[in-house]
Amino acid sequence: MKRLLKILMFFLNITVLSLQSAPSHILTAFFQPYPTQQQTADNTSIDSQQGSVNNFNSPIHTGIFVSYYGYKAITDHNGQVLFPLKQTETSFTLLVCKDPIPVFNIGSTIHHWEVPQKSSFDFYKISQFTHEKTKKVLWNVEKKDLDNLWNPTQKEYIKSRAIPLTTLIIHANPEGIYIPEGVSLIQNGEQTVLPTIYVKSAITSPENALSFLQTSDFFSPVHRVFKMD
Repeated sequence: MKRLLKILMFFLNITVLSLQSAPSHILTAFFQPYPTQQQTADNTSIDSQQGSVNNFNSPIHTGIFVSYYGYKAITDHNGQVLFPLKQTETSFTLLVCKDPIPVFNIGSTIHHWEVPQKSSFDFYKISQFTHEKTKKVLWNVEKKDLDNLWNPTQKEYIKSRAIPLTTLIIHANPEGIYIPEGVSLIQNGEQTVLPTIYVKSAITSPENALSFLQTSDFFSPVHRVFKMD
């Protein structure tokens, strides 16, 4: 009997370890108001450069349009977006651009994105690494140029400022978004949680929404699934 219990405990421990080391199937990110974000007396923030008005009854980090690997999402009241994780690599690319252009395969599937020549943008690489001394797994965020994104032989992609479909895209003016560069802790859990993204100004405008909705038919919506205990 004792031997049987030991065998059962052994297999239970193996199961727990395998579950803990199982890869995440959800990619998520949280948007928060920039720490120095000021509110006017009437509780409204006005962004003159972007032509948008945000009432703080709806938090500044809600309603932001984000896409990833053919899926679209909008930040909720908590500033969160969720996507099915579609890659095995532990590094991600992130683009902040108000009006990226989708380039299609034959049919109606998006092959990649392009940044318009006159559009401003910020591009980041977010990668995981293990600290040599502490052995902790950390995030490292670096702002990158698009020139090194493609192989030198892929000149047409470099010239057109192409962005891979795997890129997480924040459809917003980069002046309204702040992403801290450098090292940060990784949140342990079943989901892959990217470093926090900060919102400096109201960025959800009618023009922004129209640009996103014009291509939304080519995305798959994200449906939240809740596990019942």
